[in-house]
Amino acid sequence: MIWGSNGITGEKEHPSGIIVGGCDNGVMEVYDASKILKNESPLVLTKSKHVGAVRALDFNPFRVRLLSPKYIT
Repeated sequence: MIWGSNGITGEKEHPSGIIVGGCDNGVMEVYDASKILKNESPLVLTKSKHVGAVRALDFNPFRVRLLSPKYIT
């Protein structure tokens, strides 16, 4: 799980940043942190790309709109 903004979404749209979690089934879920604080539905995106579990996530410092996941295959 990682929390930040790093250019993935606009600061006006997600002023408290985003939280990205990796799941056992290869799914990544993106949440709006400000909506969590307001007790609103925070899920922004669900991305299912791989079969293995997501072990770690990090924001890509060179291409700010990308996440770098690590999977267990």
